[in-house]
Amino acid sequence: MTTLRRSAFGIQPRLLGDAELAVARNGFAAMVRRLDGLFAQAQRDAAIAWASGRWRPGYPDPDRYVPGDVAALRGFAVAADLARVASYQRVIAAIPRHGPAHDDMVWRSAVSRTLTCLADTEALYDAVPHFLDADAAVGILASHPPEPADLAELRLPYPRIAVWFGRVLEVGAELHDWPSEWDHLSDLSGQPTSMRTVVGDLRALGGGIEGAVLTERPGGGLADEVMWLVSVNPDATRPGTAALDRYRATVWGRLSSAHLAHVAHNLAATVSWAEWHEPDRGLELPDDPRSRAWRKAVRRGEFRRHEPRGAAAGVRVLDVARTTVADRVVGGSDAAAGHASPITHLRRAHWRHQRFGPGLSSSRLVRVPATVVNPGGGPLAPVVYRVPAPEATAATPTQVPTAGDEIDLRRIDLPDPHAVDLADVEAVAGQPRPDPTQPQQAEVSLP
Repeated sequence: MTTLRRSAFGIQPRLLGDAELAVARNGFAAMVRRLDGLFAQAQRDAAIAWASGRWRPGYPDPDRYVPGDVAALRGFAVAADLARVASYQRVIAAIPRHGPAHDDMVWRSAVSRTLTCLADTEALYDAVPHFLDADAAVGILASHPPEPADLAELRLPYPRIAVWFGRVLEVGAELHDWPSEWDHLSDLSGQPTSMRTVVGDLRALGGGIEGAVLTERPGGGLADEVMWLVSVNPDATRPGTAALDRYRATVWGRLSSAHLAHVAHNLAATVSWAEWHEPDRGLELPDDPRSRAWRKAVRRGEFRRHEPRGAAAGVRVLDVARTTVADRVVGGSDAAAGHASPITHLRRAHWRHQRFGPGLSSSRLVRVPATVVNPGGGPLAPVVYRVPAPEATAATPTQVPTAGDEIDLRRIDLPDPHAVDLADVEAVAGQPRPDPTQPQQAEVSLP
């Protein structure tokens, strides 16, 4: 039995089974039609990003995102991979299906990569989009995850969901724990190249995640498959304005071997048990972004009002006020009752069962935000937008810091955003997407 290595993202080999042979038998026409549809969806997302005014060539990407930026983040996450499919198709068409062993390996590798790209892109566009403000995301991801029994009963509101964050959450170097040989891409014949994979870029340049795609398991509960939406810091060595551009891609993995599984568990719990604002339905756009009707539609005030709230991409936004329940803040009252006041420390956010309904006969899981116990009794560190540490190394709800320890605001819920404040959003953003033909750019590669 093969032992699967654990790593931050849980990257594992993709076993496509007989799918490659099915392509060989049935031809490539059906796949091409599916890919054409996905190209059209990605192009539409790029057109929305351009029309928003927040993503512009020659300027850095936004530091903070609004719900409407989901269209840009989704389209850019698959753009480079989709662009490579054309080269794979040429390989598939050029090599005889029953040629020498070397050519057969190249042909099968081209088919496998095409199928993988197709599966990942379809999963991303099948997923119903959700958006978390950056501050809310940090607090939610740092919560104590639901218990396994609760996760087993989890029911996602849709078969597949995608959750984007209001900014990139940094993946620290301590989580770059995948084998170094995964940092570089292999060519179609299986030989290593100098071209970096997206995780290789992440190790070399730094970056983080902008969200995740999760799927419900048949019969309920969370499926083991997860797709991380990864964002790599700009590469200053790239020519021209491309040096300002972030590189985005998807990384497929399994939660059972991912050190960041707690991130996915908290996201699934939030989508399943929290309250969400349905997408603004006041905006309709033509299907063809190249048409005159499209150009007229995106110039209207209606587009400017509704698009930032995610109306063009059908984005659900967390209703923070209705999602959390208050917890008691411990302070001087304990001292008045004859008990010594505790030192300032963090009571970690968590999920708990709350009774409701007639006679309190029903139960639901609600999230209790993190609470500072005895506030004012010690220093607090500034917020750091970073993926919370894995459960194995994170503080548990029962741990109390010793005197003089700082409370890290990564584990505190910051003030709730009541609405998208467009005055805080940069009017400039973005760069042309990475050129997939350049050696600096690498596709998602699996060991």
